[in-house]
Amino acid sequence: MADWRDLAAAVDAAVQRQFGERVRIVPRRVDGFDVPQPDPAREPFEVAGVLGTLNDMAMGLSGDHAGSPFRGRIALQNVALHVKLGDLAGKDVQLGDLVEPMDRPGESFEINRIVNEAAGFTMFSLLRVD
Repeated sequence: MADWRDLAAAVDAAVQRQFGERVRIVPRRVDGFDVPQPDPAREPFEVAGVLGTLNDMAMGLSGDHAGSPFRGRIALQNVALHVKLGDLAGKDVQLGDLVEPMDRPGESFEINRIVNEAAGFTMFSLLRVD
């Protein structure tokens, strides 16, 4: 009987071949509620992944923290990028980094969650950047 991991890897490879696209991941520093800034300590890089952007929605959030007003966003429906774990070897991807699809000019997303999946992929939950 086939191992489920082998079957999942075969399906993931087929999806990657059919729907994969190049994205650039741009490192950014996120300090508290400040606007994210480029992180010069980490280099941007390109990687192939499957980007699902259907039906994304975000809700605005505003409040006050120690007398300093802030604005933020919360994902209501996820946009996700699935990348082979091996393709990220040696890369330091962090929350707040920017994802720019190479074939979709003008679109960019912020990483707001990172999940390592059992079948050898990393899933990045994203928020669309306005």
